[in-house]
Amino acid sequence: MATGLAIMAVAFIGFTMLSGRLAIRDGIRVIIGCFVLFGASYVASSLSALAYGGTRTQTIVAPPTDLAPRAELPPADYDPYAGASLRNDSNQF
Repeated sequence: MATGLAIMAVAFIGFTMLSGRLAIRDGIRVIIGCFVLFGASYVASSLSALAYGGTRTQTIVAPPTDLAPRAELPPADYDPYAGASLRNDSNQF
């Protein structure tokens, strides 16, 4: 939700800057604020890693390799609606 609001804010600020109702300095301030808002977790983890003398690492977990085989697929020319549009004379009203 925050990402959507930030996108709408940047679009609105850009539109008002293009129409001349907002100074460029104020528009850039809003855009930098969005970058700071969404980059806060990265900055905080980097600063805490610096404080504790470590490096910022990211753990990557591999997907499991012992997957069960999938069920048999229907043939490629299978059409479950093949007879749906054919006229059937036995069901006349």
